[in-house]
Amino acid sequence: MARWLSDDEEALQRRLMGSQPESSGELTEFLERLASRITGAAMQDSRLRQRLSGVRHEVLAVDYREDKPEEGEPPSRAAEVGIYDYDRDVLVVAAFDLYSGVVFELYEREQAAPPIAPAEAERARDLARELPAMGEAIQRDDSDMVAFPSPSYAFEANPRRARHRGCTLYATGREGEVLSVTVDLSAMEIVPDDELPDILRSGRTSASGT
Repeated sequence: MARWLSDDEEALQRRLMGSQPESSGELTEFLERLASRITGAAMQDSRLRQRLSGVRHEVLAVDYREDKPEEGEPPSRAAEVGIYDYDRDVLVVAAFDLYSGVVFELYEREQAAPPIAPAEAERARDLARELPAMGEAIQRDDSDMVAFPSPSYAFEANPRRARHRGCTLYATGREGEVLSVTVDLSAMEIVPDDELPDILRSGRTSASGT
């Protein structure tokens, strides 16, 4: 039995993993329920703690991973914990064995763009509140807001921002127009419009796109 899972959890894990891809949605939900526990266990790994010591970082995602086994061997089933290092602008990935409960691989991915984590979106919103129109939209209860990773070409105009992690926020304004702002999460500052490609500049459009 996996020492960090209950009997019921391990039985469910085996059933879901054995019925892929039909149960992929259930497996995703299962990992989401275990995400905080997986992250907590992975962060106890001495190599990972040393790698992240003294750097600004954030856990962004926990994803499923299954490695093709050697003939006659069982598959390696793991969760990959993605942690972004904002000081070096690289995604640190800890592969966590779902049976033994230990980190068995640690590596880095450059130019990775995982979805914006809730903590990142909140930091971006805090900065965006400094802009009058966007700040008003953020405060309104009926304003829809979404956050996306800024594309790799977003910072091409300013070499200082090369490889930085960015977040582009979109919100609905008072008159139904769509407002946008791009935040440099690595530098923790709003990116001026004159540094952005036209498609990301904070112009106002109607909700219908006209």
